[in-house]
Parts: sequence; structure tokens; C-alpha cells
Amino acid sequence: MLIFDMIINTPPYVWFILGCLIFLGIQAMKPQIIYFPFFLTAPIAINALRYSFFLNASNTQLLFYIFTAIIGISIGLCVASNISIKKISKEAAIQLPGNKHSLIFFLLYFCIQYFFGVIKTVNPSSFEQFALFETTTRALFTGFLLGKSIFYTYFYFKNRRS
Repeated sequence: MLIFDMIINTPPYVWFILGCLIFLGIQAMKPQIIYFPFFLTAPIAINALRYSFFLNASNTQLLFYIFTAIIGISIGLCVASNISIKKISKEAAIQLPGNKHSLIFFLLYFCIQYFFGVIKTVNPSSFEQFALFETTTRALFTGFLLGKSIFYTYFYFKNRRS
């Protein structure tokens, strides 16, 4: 009954976000064209939503976030370097092959954030013990997206004349 209550009491905007992520993940299963300025949209958006963390975090928390994000960037660079990318110079874009990785990534990120949101709402005092784990996962996901974005940008400019 607890799970049913949790689902029923979830704010509607959360389900809207889930719907958007599923839609984007399904779209990413087909070959897609990404235009140059939008490579960095996802990492910037995730960090913008988390601006209060950056304003209130201690130096140790910020260093930990940066260190964890660097690990995520490394993973993102490795993953992106194994993707077959095609440059479309007339449109200032790249074409990525479709795969289910984005859908899995979005759903995993949503589930983790949903879990933390439920803990924070139901029992805020116990959330303290999960705060470091939440920061770690957010930094890894952000770093992962940023790493992929960096590689896409590098690929775009490296092949600029082609």
C-alpha cells in the first residue's frame, strides 16, 4: 500500500517530466540530428535546476562534486568516442545513430531522483544520510552528459571543413 500511496501523492509535474524523458528516450532510438549549440543543453539544464546546491555548498562538497563530475566526464567521453557520428556541415549539426541507451539513461536518472525526492518529502531528517549519494549521482550524470557534449563539440570542430 505504501508504494501505491507514494505514486498517488506524487505531484503531476513529476509525471510530466517522466513523460518528457520517455518521449526523448524513444526519439533517441532513431537516428537523430543534433545542432551545434544544443550539445551542451542537457548538462547546463541539470546544473541550472540545482543552482541552490552551488550557492549553499561548502568547499568540500563543491570539490567532491567537481571530482565526481570529472569521473562522469571521463565516462561520457569514452562512451561518445565509441559512437558512429556523422557531420552535417550545411546544417551545423551532427547525426547520431539511434540506440536505446538514452532511454535507459533517462529512466535510471528519473528513478534515482524520484527516490531521493520521496525520501526528502517523507522523512527529511533521514535524507541527510543520502545527501552525499544524491550529490554523487547528480554529478556523475551531469559529468556523463557533459563528457558526451564535449566529445560532440570536439568532433564537430575537428571535422569543421568536411
